[in-house]
Amino acid sequence: MRVTVGLRKNSLSAAGELPDLGQIIEATGSATVVKVFGRGRFASIETSPEGLDSLRQSFGNVCVFTRTPKAVAF
Repeated sequence: MRVTVGLRKNSLSAAGELPDLGQIIEATGSATVVKVFGRGRFASIETSPEGLDSLRQSFGNVCVFTRTPKAVAF
């Protein structure tokens, strides 16, 4: 499933910098980063439902997770 991940406003590091979202997600091994955008504050990832649960447990206090709906022809 495709999921969009965004950093929360309060996720600044101690040095006042935003963490690299792509590297954080790939380090877990439970998701594949498709695209990083918004100066590294957002990422589009591919993961399984179990992988999403794992990411939410690990980074729920730092990131917001939103399932990306599939486009349907009308």
